[in-house]
Amino acid sequence: MKLDFKLDFFYYQKQLILDGIDEDHEKLQPDAWKFKDYIKKASLEEVLELLIFSYAKEYANDTYWSTRFLDNIDEKKVYPKELDPYIDLFFENEEITRKEFNKIIYKMYEDSENNCYYTEWMYFEFTESQQLSKLLNAIKRGLKEVSYTERQEGGFTIIEPKESAILKITVSANDIKIDINPDKWRVYRGF
Repeated sequence: MKLDFKLDFFYYQKQLILDGIDEDHEKLQPDAWKFKDYIKKASLEEVLELLIFSYAKEYANDTYWSTRFLDNIDEKKVYPKELDPYIDLFFENEEITRKEFNKIIYKMYEDSENNCYYTEWMYFEFTESQQLSKLLNAIKRGLKEVSYTERQEGGFTIIEPKESAILKITVSANDIKIDINPDKWRVYRGF
């Protein structure tokens, strides 16, 4: 994966400064902007590789990922029953910038004690069936710095990284679900 930006912004804890700005955070913003452009132009496999890589070792600030797929939000859409419209993120069709995706879900966990949310899992449904071998190769490139097991189950390939912020990846030619390891959750304030 060749990138012209660093990924430090995914893991930086923005400092809340009264009547001031976090200068270290500001220094990371050019990389965040390049990331935004990259997401628009890169192939599906490149985006998937980067998504997996960004969570492979450490829980990334998911706000960067969830907001980069948005286009026009439909405020009147009906959420599936298993999702909470007040905390979960659910996008479909015209709301998504990447036309390879028909549906994107971020299932969130509300931590009321710490006044924050964590991603429990992400789900991406493709508009068209994808070549599974290309998807698996992208996932494996993203996991290059962690060990993992792989198995087949019910028509899906299941990849389980070890000592990772990713608990499990379930992939088929039609969709991918990424379960996040709750032991690696981290609170990020600011964006």
